Amino acid sequence: MKPHSRLSGKLALLAILPFLFGFFQREENQPLEPLNLAKAAILAQQSNLTAFTYYTCRFRFTKAQAANSEAAFLGKYGNVRDCEFLLVRDGEKEKYVSFAPAPPRDVPKNAARGKEGTRSMPLDFVPFAELRLGDEALSYFSPFEQAEVQEKEDLRENPIPKPFSFGGAFGPKAQFSPVSLLARDGNGRITMQSQGRILLDQKPVIHVGFTSTEFGKIDYYLDPQQGFLPSEIVENLISPEGRKYPEYRTRVLEVRKTSNNRWFPWHVVRTFALELKGQAVFVHDFQVMELDVDKKPTAEDLSIELPPNTRIQTSPLSKRDLHFRLRKAEKVSPVDIPKLAKMLEQDRESKLEDTAVNKTEFNFVAWILTGMGAAVLGVSIFLFWQFRTRQVS
Repeated sequence: MKPHSRLSGKLALLAILPFLFGFFQREENQPLEPLNLAKAAILAQQSNLTAFTYYTCRFRFTKAQAANSEAAFLGKYGNVRDCEFLLVRDGEKEKYVSFAPAPPRDVPKNAARGKEGTRSMPLDFVPFAELRLGDEALSYFSPFEQAEVQEKEDLRENPIPKPFSFGGAFGPKAQFSPVSLLARDGNGRITMQSQGRILLDQKPVIHVGFTSTEFGKIDYYLDPQQGFLPSEIVENLISPEGRKYPEYRTRVLEVRKTSNNRWFPWHVVRTFALELKGQAVFVHDFQVMELDVDKKPTAEDLSIELPPNTRIQTSPLSKRDLHFRLRKAEKVSPVDIPKLAKMLEQDRESKLEDTAVNKTEFNFVAWILTGMGAAVLGVSIFLFWQFRTRQVS
């Protein structure tokens, strides 16, 4: 069962949330109980996020280092590496593209050697194009001309954060989002706390905390003036063995209001310390460059081009090693992923002679009309030739 499915009854409360969110106008002697206030804020946040059923977002993701978290939040960091990405979503259909340059084909001779003596070169970003259809994906890596079909059992999440992961704080599958943790509250391993309304940097926010023996403690500070999106997230995580990790801090520096009173995270910075007691931090900076939440993506917007000879293969996580190569260039979209998975199965049984993903359908009516047109043209030419012959004679 998915985490959100347990909230189906709770989400019915959204109809009365406008009444609950009148807490700013309440009298001082009528405060809303902190836990109920926090739960209402979480549901309102989820309502805001799920209202974006489709959008197109181009953003820049930056990796850097800073002296401390506060310096990073002010944009004071060095060793900057960045890359632009494009995310197109329409319900369960998604296209995710990295515009990173292709890595060099040859590893430099001075590159570090691994345990087995092979040279390797770390890369911050690699070019990729990924299509998603629910729990299925197609991941294309252009330098290798290789496209990997991932089904539900072997699906891998892309490590590059997307807009609603808040720099990665919510997790690649939103497993650490407040609404997911709320669904697990009371299971004996996760406990929810709230300080209610507090001030964070002179701004009124609603505090929500979750403590767990599984991951440690996460505190969210939700902004009621901006769709209840987090202003800040503080993570004090532990390993399964109980070992403490350095603190993670995420600050949402900018949120923008879009159509229909929806709020989109525009600029998010996340930091994590290099050492448990150290001050220096790694920085992940997510910033939107272009956003369209009103135009529904077309099939073309969600498509990618695969060149001839692209190797279509199963995921390395799959127990099956299936593959074939495209004989011609193909334009594929998320709806073609099940078709490609089926073609891999067909190739295993009998080698594919035709690797066309989207075949041109035979249009019987069009052929008839074309034939009739050709016949009329032929008769016209013949009659004109006879007429000219009689004139000459």
